[in-house]
Amino acid sequence: MFAIMCVAQMWRKSYDTLTALAIALFVTTLFNPFSSLQAGFYMTYLAIIGLAIVAPSFSPFKKKMNKLLSGLVASISVNITTMPIVMNSYYQLPIWGVLLNVILVPGMTVIIGLGICTIVWQILIPIRINVFAGILHLILLLPLQQQRLRQLALYSQLLQLIRNLKFR
Repeated sequence: MFAIMCVAQMWRKSYDTLTALAIALFVTTLFNPFSSLQAGFYMTYLAIIGLAIVAPSFSPFKKKMNKLLSGLVASISVNITTMPIVMNSYYQLPIWGVLLNVILVPGMTVIIGLGICTIVWQILIPIRINVFAGILHLILLLPLQQQRLRQLALYSQLLQLIRNLKFR
């Protein structure tokens, strides 16, 4: 869809999200028809439909919305449209996902920006030490380190529980 938008801008044509979505859907199923059997396929296209159709339906309130509230509206519209597929595929609906998207989407902007800076830096100055790559590495490894700490804490609690058991 981004490529379609770039081509439309180069040819000085207008860009329509739903037309680009239809073209992307056609190309995806043309190259891999079996992708239409996966839940991720449906969730991807339904999320964009949610952003293109459901989110603009809140436009009368757009003048009163700040960035955080408009992000929350976009997140809710995506969750509303993908809810049937999520419930059918995973048999549960994570409510915290709405609020988590409001935090993660701006965070992804920082991560993508650092990734682009890293690529440009490596092209212009091909040295091994890259500040942007180091920061990006730390950001991306943070959840993994937190998971390891949680597992270590759980393991130590389990060991403590086993030590406290009295065998007869």
